[in-house]
Amino acid sequence: LKNIFLDFLPLLIFLKGKYFELIEDYNEAIRCYEKALSIDENNVGALDAKGWSLHNLKKYQEAIECYDRVISIDENDVNAWNNKGTAYQHLDDHVKALECFEEALKINGDNIESLNYKSVELSKLGRYEESEKVIMKIISIDKFNRIAWINLYICHLMLGDITKAFECSLITIMF
Repeated sequence: LKNIFLDFLPLLIFLKGKYFELIEDYNEAIRCYEKALSIDENNVGALDAKGWSLHNLKKYQEAIECYDRVISIDENDVNAWNNKGTAYQHLDDHVKALECFEEALKINGDNIESLNYKSVELSKLGRYEESEKVIMKIISIDKFNRIAWINLYICHLMLGDITKAFECSLITIMF
């Protein structure tokens, strides 16, 4: 019985951290995740959750370090790549953010979250035509994706195509 408890201890500590994350006590959540990591330093769930709590505390560089550890354990973790990219977004490093979203898309090219993030970063870099292509891919997967239609509206505005922008705005109202 003792061995069974010890096997589940990291999970129980992790779940306690998720509770604190849910009530937005991110410092306490981080303490729980660090305790889980002291038992298993390669606990990807605890590493990712610690990164997200740091992210919520606006400690983006520390969050990136957590996501890097996750990626070093599992380079195919799309969530870690997306989270790392959003941390770089907050640091206004749009080139590195875009690189992260492109890595996520190498793993799953149809991941709508990664595609939306990529389209936003392309727009922030002034690459509206490329962003539009990414958005059209999203819409081909999910024609009701409101975020994609809003981003397409912005692209058309920035490209000076007011007619297409207006059409997109009408579509977003319908969803």
